[in-house]
Amino acid sequence: MSIAAVMNGIAALAFTGAGLANLFNIGNAEASFQRWGYPRGWRLLTAGLEIAGAASLLFPSTRRFALVGLSLLILTALVTLLRGRERFAHLIPAMCFLGMILADAALQQLAQDV
Repeated sequence: MSIAAVMNGIAALAFTGAGLANLFNIGNAEASFQRWGYPRGWRLLTAGLEIAGAASLLFPSTRRFALVGLSLLILTALVTLLRGRERFAHLIPAMCFLGMILADAALQQLAQDV
């Protein structure tokens, strides 16, 4: 198993976990979404996108689309956190998710080049 496959699996698991946390309102995610100005239930859309993106990472034919979509999702999350003046502790996980996606994309590209 290559490091690209391992990184891809880790990213898929991480986004699945994030999606499930939003889906089941862990840590009262709904209140956070409302505090940031999103409409009620927006966390469910986000959860669906995270879970669908995680699943799409697992298939070579949809992986690139998933990487782009999840990157946009995480960049939106970072902008939301910055606009909401959230503490740095809230930014760290989002930056880690972005780093995972960028590493996954880079490793996928390297694996194709070999």
